[in-house]
Amino acid sequence: MPGPFANAASTTPTTAVRDANDPLNIALAGVDQSMRDRIVFVYGEGTFMTIHTWWVLFYDPSVPSHGRAVQVDDGQITRIYEAMGGVVYPDSLTFARAQLNGAGSRAAMAAAQNYAAQHALAYDNVCVLLSMPTMNQALRWQVELLNERASKGFVFVNASDGTFTMYAPPGSIEGSFVSTGLALGQDIPFGYYTIPAYTLSPNHRYGVTVPQWEHSDEIDNPRNKVVEVKTGRVLAVIHTETGWDHSGHYVSVLPSRWSPDGSLLLWHVDGKWSPTALVLLKIEDGTVKWQIDLLKTAQQAILTRTRKAKPHEYLAAMKANAGNGSAYPDGFTVDVFCAGGESGDSCSLPVSLPLKVHADLTSDPKGIGFEYITKLDAHLDAVVDKNGKFTVTEFHLVPIRLP
Repeated sequence: MPGPFANAASTTPTTAVRDANDPLNIALAGVDQSMRDRIVFVYGEGTFMTIHTWWVLFYDPSVPSHGRAVQVDDGQITRIYEAMGGVVYPDSLTFARAQLNGAGSRAAMAAAQNYAAQHALAYDNVCVLLSMPTMNQALRWQVELLNERASKGFVFVNASDGTFTMYAPPGSIEGSFVSTGLALGQDIPFGYYTIPAYTLSPNHRYGVTVPQWEHSDEIDNPRNKVVEVKTGRVLAVIHTETGWDHSGHYVSVLPSRWSPDGSLLLWHVDGKWSPTALVLLKIEDGTVKWQIDLLKTAQQAILTRTRKAKPHEYLAAMKANAGNGSAYPDGFTVDVFCAGGESGDSCSLPVSLPLKVHADLTSDPKGIGFEYITKLDAHLDAVVDKNGKFTVTEFHLVPIRLP
């Protein structure tokens, strides 16, 4: 629901937000003495009236990311955890507690509030960030104005005296909040999840949550979800087998393939003989318009056609391979993969529509031979159009080569 500042041209009430110095002082008690003067950033989310949740990131060389986050909700430490997301924080961009002797977050938000009122920028929420942008540069506040989750731009304020320095339009400096979101946003409200850098859309607006294997016993119904990085808003659950942050037993989450404009996502979790997940999602106006499970769809298409073409051989192979598990539909190995438009099959290429999909079926992935199993191979080509419709364009049995 829009807050009292949704119309920036209205009368400006007094800001009653708790200043960042208060949660920072609380967060200091949650870390070792050696970290207290090695602050990477202070970040808060809420409204101009109240910032309920703050995160303070401290430099901690004992963890891979070199970042230790302390979350403070309504004046209480609620979580202390390693910052995640593929970012490694340098010691050169840290600052000491004593450097926060100038303008606090109240002054920064007051400056941003004045700018919004003067330029008729409507907003209902804010994100505030205090950091040192580059080595030896003065500390500055960055205030993002949000209206119904959409960015209305960024206001920069000197941390020394609270004076306005500049305004940047939406999308122009997104990287600052993205790196913050990678460290913190993936844990809001998902718990033991991360948003790996290799899942991010080209503009870093969206990413995919990946559950942490080390906490698998503590996660109920683990799922991969497409989220807005800065806000944690869930666009959609990806309806397929879940990919974890741990690569093991031949299964691993591959780097996400996006369209250049971030409107298409091809989600791929690789397996031993075939993917365990391959889903195409269409994003439009901040929502997932449709998604199609390419793995299941292509597998079902090639299985149905193969069984119709060679019913006796199909049943014989199915019987011989019985009990292999759900990764082998009807006992067959069916590999499904997508081409990179007209440019080839490289998984590093951007995804586009129409998207070509290919499937290869075999009853004998290990090449055991005729003595033990009925050999049956097939190939299928298909295409996905702009509406998410899957159409088979080619199917044929692959001739068996005699030993």
